[in-house]
Amino acid sequence: MSARFAHLLTLVALALPAVAASMNARANTELDRRYGLETIGALRSIDNVDNLFADYVAAAYKDYFANQTRFRLQDLSKSDPFFNKSKLPYTKITQDTAILSQLARVTRSDSLLRTKILKEGAQYQVSIDWLHAPAMDLIATQSFALGDAGGKSPGLGDIKSALQKGLDGLFAKVPFLAHVTGRDNNTVTVNMGTGLDLKQGDALMVGTLDEVKKHPLLHTIVEWRLSPTGKLEVDQVEDSIAFCHVVQEEEGRKIARYQKITQVLPKPVVAQPLVIREQDDVAAKLLEPPHLGWASGSLFAGSFSRQFGNQAGSAGVSGSGLLLGGRADGELWFTREFFADLGVAYGTFGYSQTDIAVPAVVSPVSDGGTMFSLKVAMGFSYTVTPDFFGPKGWLKLGYHSTSYSLPVVAASFVAPFSTKSLFVGLGGDLPIRAGFGAKLDLEYALYASGSETGSTAGDIGSTHNASVYIGGYYRFKPRITFMAGFYIEGASADYPTGNSLSHKMFTFVPSVLYYF
Repeated sequence: MSARFAHLLTLVALALPAVAASMNARANTELDRRYGLETIGALRSIDNVDNLFADYVAAAYKDYFANQTRFRLQDLSKSDPFFNKSKLPYTKITQDTAILSQLARVTRSDSLLRTKILKEGAQYQVSIDWLHAPAMDLIATQSFALGDAGGKSPGLGDIKSALQKGLDGLFAKVPFLAHVTGRDNNTVTVNMGTGLDLKQGDALMVGTLDEVKKHPLLHTIVEWRLSPTGKLEVDQVEDSIAFCHVVQEEEGRKIARYQKITQVLPKPVVAQPLVIREQDDVAAKLLEPPHLGWASGSLFAGSFSRQFGNQAGSAGVSGSGLLLGGRADGELWFTREFFADLGVAYGTFGYSQTDIAVPAVVSPVSDGGTMFSLKVAMGFSYTVTPDFFGPKGWLKLGYHSTSYSLPVVAASFVAPFSTKSLFVGLGGDLPIRAGFGAKLDLEYALYASGSETGSTAGDIGSTHNASVYIGGYYRFKPRITFMAGFYIEGASADYPTGNSLSHKMFTFVPSVLYYF
């Protein structure tokens, strides 16, 4: 087996499943997607002085990419042990397009950096190649010399500074600064942050890649052709992302994900103070992206049902009634990933029941009842894309208590019932198109306890509890969302005597969410 083939097998073994593509992709050109250039991997450097510079180059690149937002540096260090064991010289490995292509795929890198430092007398000749995956086309190269002819060698600090300046020059050879990472209605996000000295009010010119010309023999990119698409204005700038709104779009064109930021136009200086009316200020705040969390208010209508009897369901009583009420929910964001939830619900219902064995026999119940629910949870969310309003999933752990207040009618086996549970939750948010999306939230009790006040049925042996919400939403503005869905909750209890008790709610819940 050849050394090169062994390398390919090793890299295939390291591969992880590809991340699923976003379900809300817009109609972009293939070139815009192909040259997203968001993730970049830096190969271990090559030199002719026994790898003297490898660690210094790696440290210089790590510091450089930590202070800018255009690229995310991918870790390629896991491949070093396999390259060190190779029968192929490392220089040949870094020239082999098949191996580099496989490495880029395994590490999910859009492009790779290949660095050479060759000592020639007192000087060091440095070259940095920027390679585009998967074909390893040469996007650009940057070459420079360190040291002087007088015999004075450069210090390590000089090498680090020179490498970082070399990267600036390398990336400047590509005629775009960043790209659009997402769009929701009129709100657009781009992967530019405070590191590029971007400010609120700056204008961003957006272009679309129409053609990328390559040399037929050398496989180097010799020309980029972009056409104007539109113009954005920056609303808010964070460390690694900027939130903008669309100012202008070319006729027949639409600003969309992966399109390129070709120019930054600083905000013009206003000679006179700008007076903003109060109503304009309120409208502007509604267009700003949220920072802290959200709160919602809901009304609900549905049914409440209850059944007590043997586990076979052949004897006992069964009842139901119309359930009406309201609920308030909120979520607080500690970071982009971690959050806390709080929810409170209250409802009232009428109630009547019949004998299961003889349905014509009505068991008397003088009044209806009430329902009260309290829920608190901590969770972790994962966003599939950098887009703030993109697809996401979450996992949470919390406490949930629900009580059903009913009159005590011992002869009809009716009594108040409550459950308390420690639950695990799983859910997701999937934008579909033009502000519309779907939401799913499942909760299941890991541990639950129940109690029944004034019951003659005996002590409860075990309790179970679960709930599910499934619905859709329309994002009216970045801070206002309308939502509607179905919420189903069920609780059951088993008695040592062989009897069982169950309570179920099935409700339709329209809501209004406000992000803050």
